[in-house]
Amino acid sequence: HVKVQAIQSLIFEGISTLEAIAKTSGAGNVCGTCRPRIHELLGGKGWIYAKIVEIREHNDFIRGFRLQPIDHPITPYQAGQHLVIEGHIDGNWVSRSYTLTSTDTEQAYYEITVKRETMGLFSRWLFDCCEVDEILRITEPHGAISFSPENSEPAVCFVAGIGITPAVAFARKIV
Repeated sequence: HVKVQAIQSLIFEGISTLEAIAKTSGAGNVCGTCRPRIHELLGGKGWIYAKIVEIREHNDFIRGFRLQPIDHPITPYQAGQHLVIEGHIDGNWVSRSYTLTSTDTEQAYYEITVKRETMGLFSRWLFDCCEVDEILRITEPHGAISFSPENSEPAVCFVAGIGITPAVAFARKIV
């Protein structure tokens, strides 16, 4: 809930990185949907265009969407990180954050797993309107909650419902 004017004021004061703005204002630390706009305010490119290259139906309410960046390489990432996905819905750009369920060994696409929510604008749009070759806007992967099997620290995941997606990424990384 940080206003654009507050971020612009920080930039005018000389704060010139997304990390410094996030640390100072808290913007971009919760769901990350404002991160691309902060990048743009800093003069950078906030969005990467990507197309849906495969839709995997797990059941009637859960699907995997494989997204391939257009003219942009797959950015290295860690299990547990997420993307902000933006779609053009009814004339408006709508953003949501989704955990990556693919692993960093995948070099051809990013995969997200989505549950269709009855009242969810974005998930209903993904299920009802999107097909292979649909173009979306995405960010590079980000997020501090990640897992590396090389780390000697034990990891325990308490998950439920669609909140299982980070654990899916962790399990795929181990396998």
